[in-house]
Amino acid sequence: MIRMLRLLPTGLALLGLLTACAGHSVASGNANFVPTGNDTANRQTFHFTGVVQTFQVPGGVDKVTITAEGAGTSSARGGLVKATVAVTPGDALSITVGGAPHGKQGGYNGGADGGPCALENGCPLRGDGGAGASDVRLGGSALQDRILVAGGAGGRGGPGTFHGGAGAAGGGVVGGHGDNGVPVGFKHGSYGHVDAGGGAGGATQRRGGTKGAAGTYGYIPGNPGTAGSLAIGGGGASNYCEICSISYSLLAGGSGGGGGGGYYGGGGGGSGASSYQYVYQGRKALGSGGGGGGGSSFVKSGAQNVSIETGKGGTTNGLIVISW
Repeated sequence: MIRMLRLLPTGLALLGLLTACAGHSVASGNANFVPTGNDTANRQTFHFTGVVQTFQVPGGVDKVTITAEGAGTSSARGGLVKATVAVTPGDALSITVGGAPHGKQGGYNGGADGGPCALENGCPLRGDGGAGASDVRLGGSALQDRILVAGGAGGRGGPGTFHGGAGAAGGGVVGGHGDNGVPVGFKHGSYGHVDAGGGAGGATQRRGGTKGAAGTYGYIPGNPGTAGSLAIGGGGASNYCEICSISYSLLAGGSGGGGGGGYYGGGGGGSGASSYQYVYQGRKALGSGGGGGGGSSFVKSGAQNVSIETGKGGTTNGLIVISW
């Protein structure tokens, strides 16, 4: 879905800093660039580095056009945002380019981890991490200083008997909704049934995406994911047997995918259930995990020529381009 709009009033008073957290949040450090000349065709492209970068507005420039792409995952692309914003010569814009996830580890700048597997060594059931958002801040480094955000995509749910649910596209006023995992069998048939994990909700302009539901029907039920929050996606559900007093290495199905970072982060997918006696084609039946939700995009009120699109951004790492 493509969403276009001219202005996004927020009315939100956002507090807090995005602290350093492995794979999730903004790292410390600067890569400074000070452009020269006042040619209106000038532009600077910022690629993913894993640290905050800086653009200093040159003399004689009172507005810049920002194009930002949120990072993508293996199953979905990030958001795309473009807007022209007013600036003052000498202003320092903080540039944070979102990173793609690495396996279950969430991407830089808000991407959440995918759900872990109870048997980490060689376990193929874990969910993929969500992707990070790309954002520009003016007047400080706090979250309330963000003037433009392109949301990151959600991660794919972990496989069960069948593939995991796809993660959602990032961006848009509301991020995409993750796909449900794939169940096994039929609830009322002769072959039994094992539930899959639920896909997580996309973030909005006021709250994080909803958590994906647990796959509850099965000998060992799955677990719900975690809801997204301000700037950060919700974690995918694990496939640990949380109702077991002693695990005995009992696993549920595929774990959930992590939510994408954004203005608000997408939710984390739920994990699927697993069977005990019910066997599908000679193997234990496993419901797959639900996909993570996409992070939302944002442009500060007062910007001009605003364009916000879902799933038109990065397929891997994000990107930010500033022209003046």
